[in-house]
Amino acid sequence: VHKDAVEGVDYDLAELTHVWTETNDQDRRIVEENALGILSPAYEPGPYSELHEGGVIQFVEWYASFIGPRLTEGGRPALRSVA
Repeated sequence: VHKDAVEGVDYDLAELTHVWTETNDQDRRIVEENALGILSPAYEPGPYSELHEGGVIQFVEWYASFIGPRLTEGGRPALRSVA
């Protein structure tokens, strides 16, 4: 809804609330079912989709290049005390 929208003129609050609730319920079901699928002993992760998951691929590549050298400094994992 646009910031200048007027309730009852530009949108119906009941309809907006209904769509929001339905969308969240659908999203919750998808996430719950994905979590159950990942817990299955038959689950095997596959490669990321370059078409749909480009941002995820970029993040994983950045993270791996960032953390990799920090894990092998001096030939063994470089752990630092944080306390």
